[in-house]
Amino acid sequence: MQSTSYLLTILFLVMHFSLSAQNTKVYSGKVVNEAGMVMRGVSVIVQRTGEGTQTSEMGRFTVQANERDSLTVSFTGYRKQTLSLGASTDILIKMEPVIAELEVVQINVGYGTLDKKEVTTSVAHVSAKELLNVGGNSGALMAIQGKVAGLTISNTSTSDPNATPSVQMQGVSSRNAGIQPLYIINGVPGGNPQNINNDNIESIDVLQGGAAAAIYGTRGSNGVIIITTKKGTETDDITTNSYFTFDYPNNRLQTLSADEYVRYTSTDFPADVRRGPDYGARTDWFDVLTRRPAVGQKHSIQFSGGGPRTNYLASVDYKTGEGIDIRSMRKEYGAQLVLNHNPLNKLLNLSLNVSPRFVNGKYADYGGENNTFTYALMLNPTRPVYDPNAPGRLSYIENNNPLDQLTLVDNGFKSFYLDWSGSARINLLNNLSSTIAIGQSYVNTNGQYFAPSNSISSFQYNFGTMRGSPVASQNLNTSSIYNFDWTGNYSLSVDRHKLDVLGGYSYSYFDNNGFSASGGNFPSDAYGYNNLGDGDLNYIRDNPAGRVGSYRNDSKLIAFLGRATYSFNSRYYATASIRHEGSSKFGPDSKWGNFYGFSAAWRMKEESFLSNVQWINDMKLRMDYGVTGNQDFPSYQSLNSFRSFGTYPYLGTQYSTFGILNIPNPELQWETTESYNFGLDFAVFNNRISGALNYYIRNNKDLLGLYPLPIPVAPPNNYFPGIYPPSSGARAQVYANVGTMRNWGVQFQLNGKVIDKPSFKYDISLTGATLGNKLVELSNQLYNGGTFINEVEMSAPGSPGFAQRVEEGRRVGSFYMLKAAENTGGPMMVYDRGGNVIPANEANADDRQYVGNGLPKFTFSMGHTFTYKNADLSIFFRGAAGYDIFNTFAFYIGTPVGGGNRNVLESAFDPDSKYSKLTSSSTYAILSDYFLEDGSFIKLDNVSAGYTFNLKENSYLKSIRIYATGRNLLTFTKYTGGDPEIVPINGMTPGVIRNYTSDLKGSFTHLPSMAQWMTGIQFKF
Repeated sequence: MQSTSYLLTILFLVMHFSLSAQNTKVYSGKVVNEAGMVMRGVSVIVQRTGEGTQTSEMGRFTVQANERDSLTVSFTGYRKQTLSLGASTDILIKMEPVIAELEVVQINVGYGTLDKKEVTTSVAHVSAKELLNVGGNSGALMAIQGKVAGLTISNTSTSDPNATPSVQMQGVSSRNAGIQPLYIINGVPGGNPQNINNDNIESIDVLQGGAAAAIYGTRGSNGVIIITTKKGTETDDITTNSYFTFDYPNNRLQTLSADEYVRYTSTDFPADVRRGPDYGARTDWFDVLTRRPAVGQKHSIQFSGGGPRTNYLASVDYKTGEGIDIRSMRKEYGAQLVLNHNPLNKLLNLSLNVSPRFVNGKYADYGGENNTFTYALMLNPTRPVYDPNAPGRLSYIENNNPLDQLTLVDNGFKSFYLDWSGSARINLLNNLSSTIAIGQSYVNTNGQYFAPSNSISSFQYNFGTMRGSPVASQNLNTSSIYNFDWTGNYSLSVDRHKLDVLGGYSYSYFDNNGFSASGGNFPSDAYGYNNLGDGDLNYIRDNPAGRVGSYRNDSKLIAFLGRATYSFNSRYYATASIRHEGSSKFGPDSKWGNFYGFSAAWRMKEESFLSNVQWINDMKLRMDYGVTGNQDFPSYQSLNSFRSFGTYPYLGTQYSTFGILNIPNPELQWETTESYNFGLDFAVFNNRISGALNYYIRNNKDLLGLYPLPIPVAPPNNYFPGIYPPSSGARAQVYANVGTMRNWGVQFQLNGKVIDKPSFKYDISLTGATLGNKLVELSNQLYNGGTFINEVEMSAPGSPGFAQRVEEGRRVGSFYMLKAAENTGGPMMVYDRGGNVIPANEANADDRQYVGNGLPKFTFSMGHTFTYKNADLSIFFRGAAGYDIFNTFAFYIGTPVGGGNRNVLESAFDPDSKYSKLTSSSTYAILSDYFLEDGSFIKLDNVSAGYTFNLKENSYLKSIRIYATGRNLLTFTKYTGGDPEIVPINGMTPGVIRNYTSDLKGSFTHLPSMAQWMTGIQFKF
């Protein structure tokens, strides 16, 4: 009987599936938007089986289903639809846009995503279509420059293809620790934004609120930037993109021509302003050292495809870029592979993301005051480039020639980047899952330097001891960040209540090591830097960084984290998070810290008093509070560390000597940031206007900094027993937690659809941010650094002193120098502390005062986008206002006096220029606000135009797009020192050009600004 029952059951199932198979049909159709335009990438799923597909480039889809089945059709920004099938197998689906703008965007908030309407803290979202079209070595960060209010992205050396930008969020946040935000790339902390093909970016989310960043604990103090790249699709697509770039100098500083220079060599001019001598040549050194245009190119190809369970994306790219000088260059080969697999009927989700990149680059001399372009400004234009008595040999009048550095010296590097991550998520229940994610960010760089025997660089490197001896060096540096995360997610929905809970464990290990060797006196130039053993490793005397050396340092982070998100009736939202984290960098009693955040939001549009207000589509009030940390400083500062200090002879034997490398601080702990944010998100007038408004306060406490101690150290509270640093000076320094910084401001982002017709659209976007800043406290009873610190010591000639002062109660970047009086000719006149007008050389340190500030009070941007049928045009402006720049070019070479053999700027002898009035060498190189200028600017930053040809539906080639872009085209400013953006505005000393190799010294290092033209073509198959 039991056997008969089994047989009947099996027979019933066979008949059921046979009938189902007989009813199965092939349904095909097209998906269009509200304007009737086809939509690519729309998800079409058969509800009964869970199988489905995505629409093609032409909006087409094909699925197998029964007549009684239903299709679920969804796409971000449009209402999800459920359609019942029937006898007809040809379907046309029209999608309807979601009414409320706040609902349509998925925001990556770290360890997960939320709908924009659910976000309760300050987060900025930039989609792929909003990225600026940038070429060269700009990378992902420059593509969002000016797009996010309160995020300052600055590249002061656009002429260098190997330069990377500086990024600062909501003001300077630390004195000596790092100010860069944490980068999360495809879920892995610590990745390198330069190792990303911009064509692969899906979105960039910027976590500015403290509550959002708190989930990342010790690394969230400076904000978090989450970069998500594209994933595979179920439709097979191939996309190629190629462009060429052409860079030209922009806002070039103009110096005296050779003929003008010769004119001022006449004895008719006073000795203080007379140029000379005249060597007979007529040389434009800038023309000699530069190439115009500097050419770059990029070619990339992207493949994507798959099915319901497995999809992939694979891409390769090749990119080159030249510097404006005739030597520097950069060449890159990159790739990315993304695999996603959902076996076991979506019980398990597996993913893999691998991104290798090879880089080969060459440097010019961008370091110090006498770099390549500074020479181009200063060199006597009557000097010949080549020796007239030795054809083909460079001229070394005055013992230098910048062409030597660019043509004879080989200074380059080779780097390998590898970012990879993998994850496995098991869906235990419909509302319960667990994920394990691992990843690594790896960088290996090999630097090489060779100065042949016929180069002046070899002579200088050997401190003038002899010429004709090659100098070479190599260095190898490796950095790895390993990450492991194990998280669990639980969600629960009951009636109008919704709860999502996240818990997890995180481990990160940082490993850095390197090796270097250098030497000279090689028997031949033929070896280059490839045979250091044949040289004398002790040849480069008095150079502690030379000879042979190696290092290694490591650190680790361990954290336990949790987050809960609650919502009621899609009206009230609350999020709380905590991260308990430990770092090996800190003292034994301070290794662990708690970082937490709380945020809440109220969607007022859901209330009865606004639900019937037709012109308001959505409105949300939010607030958040968060505590984050900063541990971005060198390892081992809480421990005793030693180094060799050479040898010492004793009784005929040489003994190695060792001494303290740094003074330890066993009480070293986290630098913490308390953040408060209050905001409003809105969408009004049928979503024609939308935006966000934020007010923030950030208190950075226990600032990590170097503080002076007397020598020998008197151990305070037995913190440093028995330590006597080997320095012969009067003071030593120790890392300590001292001081408080406060930043505050208002940020806004506004988007408007000015014209929204099916064939013509005009959109406008505005961003703006104010920045208030104050150093609240600089020292305490234990580490008494005084109430101020002098910053940015200006370089010779003369002894100008310090340009800025950081002082309690004042804004960072304050200029502290003499105040200039009216000057009509002769020596520079200034005010003393009593208000009397005196020559600057008669003033003393007590006469200095606060005269300006280099930190912008307001930054802003404005974008215009026009679309007419298949043509598009975007115009993007950005700028900064309310700050001063110390014009170092005017200070050193902008007046008629000083350095008689140097060339000077045209303004030095322009009667309409105030700098031409300073005609007495007695007051040359004395700091005063006479050289302070308004740094405010408005820049036409990006203009991009393109046209897309959509081909026939059945064509193998789906579309062709051609485009052209201009970058950094026009700058409107009162600043006379060139492009104001070559002057840093990030960090503790904004508004003054610093030495390229040291933030501690000022300089007149000149790196010309670049304008770029780009033209490209894109194919989609």
